[in-house]
Formats: sequence, C-alpha cells, structure tokens
Amino acid sequence: MASILVFFLSMAAGVATGQPPLPPHTSSSGKCDIPAIYNFGDSNSDTGGIAAAFYPPGPPSGETFFKRPVGRASDGRLIIDFIAEKLGLSYLSAYLDSIKADYTHGANFATGGSTIRRVNESWFTNDVSPFSLDIQVEQFSQFKDRTIYLYNKAENEAQRSNLPRPEDFAKAIYTIDIGQNDLAYCFRTLGVEASRTAISDIINQFATSIQQLYGKGARAFWIHNTGPIGCLPVTYAKIHNPPKGFHDKIGCVTGQNAIATEFNKQLKAKIIQLRSDLTGAVFTYVDMYSAKYQLIANAKDQGFEKWSTICCGYHDSDDDVYCGNSGKINGTSVFAGSCKDPTKVISWDGVHYTEAANNWIVTRITNGSFSDPSISVDETSYLIQNPRVFPAPGLDHCDKATHNQPVQKSMVTTSRRGMVRRPNETMRLIVTTFISVVFGFFLGMNLSSTLLPAIDLGYIEDKYSGLSSQALLNVWSSIRRAKGISLHEPEDTKIWVPTNPRGAERLPPGIVASESDLYLRRLYGSPSEDLIIRPKYLVTFTVGYEQKDNIDKAVKKFSENFTILLFHYDGRTSEWNEFEWSKRAIHVSVLKQTKWWYAKRFLHPDILAPYDYIFIWDEDLGLEDFDAERYINLVKKHGLEISQPGLSANSGLTWQMTRKRDDSEVHKEAEERDGWCSDPHLPPCAAFVEIMAPVFSRNAWRCVWHMIQNDLVHGWGLDFALRRCVEPAHEKIGVVDAQWVVHQTVPSLGNQGTAENGKAPWEGVRERCQKEWTTFQIRMTLAEQAYLKTMNGIDRLNSTNS
Repeated sequence: MASILVFFLSMAAGVATGQPPLPPHTSSSGKCDIPAIYNFGDSNSDTGGIAAAFYPPGPPSGETFFKRPVGRASDGRLIIDFIAEKLGLSYLSAYLDSIKADYTHGANFATGGSTIRRVNESWFTNDVSPFSLDIQVEQFSQFKDRTIYLYNKAENEAQRSNLPRPEDFAKAIYTIDIGQNDLAYCFRTLGVEASRTAISDIINQFATSIQQLYGKGARAFWIHNTGPIGCLPVTYAKIHNPPKGFHDKIGCVTGQNAIATEFNKQLKAKIIQLRSDLTGAVFTYVDMYSAKYQLIANAKDQGFEKWSTICCGYHDSDDDVYCGNSGKINGTSVFAGSCKDPTKVISWDGVHYTEAANNWIVTRITNGSFSDPSISVDETSYLIQNPRVFPAPGLDHCDKATHNQPVQKSMVTTSRRGMVRRPNETMRLIVTTFISVVFGFFLGMNLSSTLLPAIDLGYIEDKYSGLSSQALLNVWSSIRRAKGISLHEPEDTKIWVPTNPRGAERLPPGIVASESDLYLRRLYGSPSEDLIIRPKYLVTFTVGYEQKDNIDKAVKKFSENFTILLFHYDGRTSEWNEFEWSKRAIHVSVLKQTKWWYAKRFLHPDILAPYDYIFIWDEDLGLEDFDAERYINLVKKHGLEISQPGLSANSGLTWQMTRKRDDSEVHKEAEERDGWCSDPHLPPCAAFVEIMAPVFSRNAWRCVWHMIQNDLVHGWGLDFALRRCVEPAHEKIGVVDAQWVVHQTVPSLGNQGTAENGKAPWEGVRERCQKEWTTFQIRMTLAEQAYLKTMNGIDRLNSTNS
C-alpha cells in the first residue's frame, strides 16, 4: 500500500510544483515521503470527530488494538488507520478534537453520521451528523488558511511542531469515504426504489466538494465508493420470511444493494468527468463495494464466521441493544458487550467492521485490482527498479539521501520551470518502456530500451507535452494490462467477481464494458482517433417516409452535438439517403412498431450512458420556432429532469399543463378542469408532461426505461407515472415555454390497425391504447401494494451513523 500511494502522490506532487510526474526513488538510506493525509467522510473513517462533538463511545470499542475507546466505530483500527501505517504516518487527529491533536501529517474531518448532502435530520433523531461533506470542506479551508498563517508567524520550530508545512498541502493525499448515510436517509424518507431519483443530486454535490478542494490546492484524490448497504447485519436481523427475490443468494437485501450499485456507477462516471475537468489532479477510484462484498460472500473461506454475525450488540425484529449499552431482549436484561473473538467476526456492531475485517480489506485494495486506474505494488516496484522511466531530478519531497547519483550536466538542459531533463526524454522513455514490456513478454524476454534507438518520438512529446499526471497513471495501467498478458499464467487461476454484471462474474472487472454508446466508428485507423465529435445529446424520431419533409426540417434544428436516431415503422430506410444529414444518422427499421416498443428494445440506459439528455419524439412536430441548444440551456437553468417544449395554441391540446405560456421561460404547474387536481403537486396539474415530445435527463431515463412495460407498446399511462422517477417531481418536471413546438396531430401509426367488426383501423388502435392505460394502472397499483406489504414490520433504520 505504501508504495502504491507513494507513486500516486509523487505524480501529483509533480503537477503541483509544475514538474513532470515522478515515481519514487529509493536507496538504502531513504525513501520518498508522502507528507500528509487529509480525510473526509463518515464513521467508516472517523477517528474521533463525532465523539468530540457529542457523546464518545464507551467500552468495549477500541478494545482489540487501542485497549480503550478512542472515538472509532470498531474494536480497533479503521481502514484509514491502516493506510496511515502503510505510509509511515501517525494516526490522523480529528479536526474537532483539540486535546493533544497533532496535525503535522494531516487531519481528519470525517464524522460518524455525515452525509454528502445536508438533510433535514439531526444527531438526536437518526444519528445524522451536522457536519456534511460541504461543511467538512469548509473546515479544511479554514484549517489550511489558519495553519499556514500560524506556521509562517511562528518564531521557532517548537511553535511549528504540531502544524503541517504549507508546502505539504499540495503533496498530500486527500481520502474520501462517504455516501452510505445519504442512501440510508433516502431509504427512510423515499423508500428504496424512489431513492434512485436522488442519486444524481447527491453525486453532483459530491463533485462540487471535490472542485472546492481542488480550488484549495488538493491534487491527489483517493476515493472509496459506497459499500453494500444491503449487507448490514443489523438489517438482516430484522427481516423474517421475506418474499422471493428480496434477498440475494447470500442474504443481502437486493433492492438496497441495487441502489448502492447505481450510486457507485454514477460516482465513477462523475470521477471520469472530473479527470477531464480538473486536469491537474490525480483520481484513484477504489471499488470498496466489491472488496467488502467479496469478503462477505466468502466469509467462512477467509476464516470468519457467517457475515451476518454481530460481535457487539443485540438486534432482532422488535428490540435493539446497541454496542456498549444495557437493555432488554425478549424481556431479558442484557449488556451488549463484545464477542469472544472479534478477529473471527466481520461486523463489529451490525453496521461497522471489525479491525480484522478492515485489515483484510486493506490488504486487498493494495494490489490495484479494485482500483481505477489499476496501479499495484508490482508496477511501483517496477518503476523503482527502473528509474530511467522518468527523469530523477525534481523529487524535492523525497529524503535527501535519495539523490546520491550526480546529474551529468553536459547531457541535459533546463526548462523555463527550472526542471532538468533531456530533450524528449520523458515521453521517449515512457513509450520505449511500454514497447519493451509488451514486446518482451510476447517474445519471452525483456528488451532493453537501448535496443530501439531508431524510433523518433519527438513528435509524441510535441503532441502530448501537456500530459497530465492522471494520463500517466493510465499509461502505467496499460503497462499493467500488457504485463498481465503472460504465457505462463497458472492454469488453476480462477476469477469470480460477484459484483460484476450478471454473466460476467468470471471476468476481471477491468475488462468489463458494462456501458456503450451510439457513436459511429470507422473500420480502419486507430480506435482512439475515431471520434472527432462526441455528441452529448440524443434525439429519436419514430417515422414513416411520408413525413420525410417534416423530419428533414426538424432534424436541421439539432446541431452536431446531437446523435440522430430514426425508428422506421414502414420499413423504408434507403430513400432517406437524399438528405445529407441522414448519412450520419442511425436507422432502425421494424414494421408497424411504436416508439415505446423501440425505446424499450434499443434505448437501454447503459447504451445511452454518454448522453446528458434524450429526446424521444413523435414525427408530427413542427419545430419552426424551436432551438435545441437553447432548450437544453433552459432545462439546465430550471433544474428539469423531465420536460417537453410548450405546445402552441393550434396544437390540438389535451391538457392545460402542456400549453405554451407567453409570460414565462418554464412553468411547472397549471390549473385544470374541476375535479382533475385533488393535489396541486400531482398530474395533470404538476409533475406532468405528455408522451409525444418528452425530454429526459440521463438519470431520469434510467428510471423511466425500467418502468416501460414490454407488452404495453403505446405508452399510455406513462405520462401520469413519470413523477415516480424524480424527486421532488413538481419541481423537476416542467414545460419549456420559451422553446415551443406545434403538434400537427398526424395519425401515422393510428391508421396501422386492422378494420374489423365495422370499426375503422384507427378505432382498434385507440381501443388498444385505452386497454393499455387500464392495465398499466392496475400493474402499478398491485406492484406498489406488494412492495409496501413486504416493508411491514421491517425497521427502515438502515440508518447508520456510518
């Protein structure tokens, strides 16, 4: 672990000081120094913050290692403690604990019960900390400003003895482990499935905090995703006779883990985006969910008792006696002390992990197999043993003893930043080493970099002179993958990753491509150069050739920032080649099918992952007064997750809600006919758009797609149910008045029915629509009743002060 993070931080230090990313150099007398850790999070990494702010935990917490309570939710050390040990640093002092605090090597801002978003609960109701992530970041900001001031004002070393050096902030590692309490809060207030709608806001708030830390000089981020919240033993103890499918094969709550998985998916996507936005930073995403689930699923094989065993505390359907407290279970007085051997138990108190489990997890996340990028001890050792991969000078944060070898000045030049290097040497050595490794393993030997002198790599440095430290980490991830192509891999090597998508459990996580896109690719050249433009939005039309002129006008309203996808219900596709834009469009043809049939089968959310907004529109829309880019800007401005353009007065209006207004940019409520709106926040007076021209955010579409029924092809009833996919629906669903369209009410598929029993074709289609409406309402009601029935008697606490 130490060598991984040393490499990780040394690269970030290079960014912070204006020098190239550098690996650690070691000698018999010294090693590179990571000066500090600044930690943010909840009780998974709280080393005394909430104990200092409120009530400290009593015995038996801390008994295994510290031999006394020390403000940790465990019998001993936490993961953050083991990380500090591996780096040779002292345990982190909590920012809120002023007694004998030592901030020389960092500080801990985490507190038990913390959330990413501020929530309307307190420590005294549901153990929710007032120190949410944004508050922790503000505390760090004050900490940095004040300690730098005091350090610079100090008159001697004694006055600086407990303060961090100002230059260490740029070289420190910033660790973050938070999010579980946000999900627990959503479970309590929204229910499990509806919690999905809140994830986007939570992740955006997380990103804001990261950007603020970056603005305060943070450059190296080590971010844990959230663990399998459905595997908390305290929840397992309260559920008896659950319905089929409620638990997974090892007993974890399926629905809760699905939400945690979605949270992690969006978190990783956001980190990928942050890598692009904050090019001076290094981000390592640690898949803590998979590491913990692997331990839970294989508890006995790893020397632990059943994963649901709780070491300290008693919990059943009706009673709770929390760790270190006295109470009654089934009328019997008990004291909740610790178990006989905490080293054999995974869960300390039903929510948090024992020291033994924390140690097991730490040893597994040090080899890079649960991280992105995948940097392991082996790679770091390789870099240490091959120091010419990067130029040696510039490691000003390493021990002086590491710079024993003199630099031959006649062979080097000095850049504007004072950095000593050979011309083109950095990129030449990176690429040469990469080629050597790959060729070497394929040929069964290592090729020296000197054997490739004829390759002129100067153009590479010119092209990639701005290569960020994150990009260099990715280079070394590639080396790892190349190096992993071994002709001598043991035959008995087996992979089973239960958190991979179903059917892909036998694959290493790094090769699993669970998402895709609709970007068109070339059949030649380099894959990395395929895409000149990556469209951010998708627009689909379900069309017949008779509407070609209208569609031609409509498509021209969308820039190259949109992928165009046409669903052809009449089977005629080749005729569209008369339009130049059709050559970059995607055409899918199935006879006499509706747009919702197409959407369910071709617009899976994992296929649409790159698109921020998805337009799923009918063919009979007049867009003369519509501007797609301005529409997107208004949607973002007003926070709409589901929307539609306003309909002009001559559009054959059905609902007042969708009528265009002349005095506003956007409206979210309307007055309907008497008796239609018992609640002004519910459809059709609010939280409502029609299904002719809806626009969905990426996250909203993920929910809506799952709500579309395979056999209900007309989508009737969806408009009234869209509110279930965003929260609060009356704020996040609306009509954009400033960008309006005309609904031309062309029958199209309405005439594709069969004339029978004296009825016209369109009448048969309309009857089917009405039947689908009724069927959908019944299914939704029954599904909701079944879910609520399973929740009876289940304590929704899932509330954790973790």
